[in-house]
Amino acid sequence: MKKLIFIFLLFSFIACRPFTKESYLKDYDTFITKIADEEPNYTESDWESTEKKFQKFNTDWYDHFSNDLTFAEKLTVTKLHTQYIYYKGKSELRGVFKK
Repeated sequence: MKKLIFIFLLFSFIACRPFTKESYLKDYDTFITKIADEEPNYTESDWESTEKKFQKFNTDWYDHFSNDLTFAEKLTVTKLHTQYIYYKGKSELRGVFKK
């Protein structure tokens, strides 16, 4: 049973990680598009889980692919990062986060 749980967790982790820089860029864009569409309804809890995934895109996965990204692709990543900050800031202005 422990092996089955471990295998499931391993596949879950692998399935979430992009394998190419193209999939990284596409997944990051999809992630930001989803935030843009759903942000008006986000709760503080939604932002907590979104922040964890954003950190993966912005640090772990970026570090993995950064050497392979062209200048234009790095600008795309910067644009996506900026959009994330914009949407999160909008939520802060709406008072989603407790102070």
